[in-house]
Amino acid sequence: MSSGHSEPGVSRELIRTLRDLDATLEQLRREGFLAPAGGMGRFLLYRFLGGIAHGLGSAVGATFVVGVLIALVKQLQLLPVVGRVIAELIQLAQAGVGQP
Repeated sequence: MSSGHSEPGVSRELIRTLRDLDATLEQLRREGFLAPAGGMGRFLLYRFLGGIAHGLGSAVGATFVVGVLIALVKQLQLLPVVGRVIAELIQLAQAGVGQP
């Protein structure tokens, strides 16, 4: 045991760990996970606007996908078949409700 002096290997490892931590923090700062230099207000505004953009993009994308699926089903003329299957399922469910 040394008296108050650290071993050279420990110091080098500590310096390497601190450099890795600094690089990770800088990457998080660049990607917007940490408050930017503009302050907390700007940070919250950017995060809020990003959330709105994500929500709108998801809604538009889902609308497009559902529209394409409906168009495909209509082209394949499967809608009446699907409607009959759903009607039969509803009848079965209603018939099952009355039984103990």
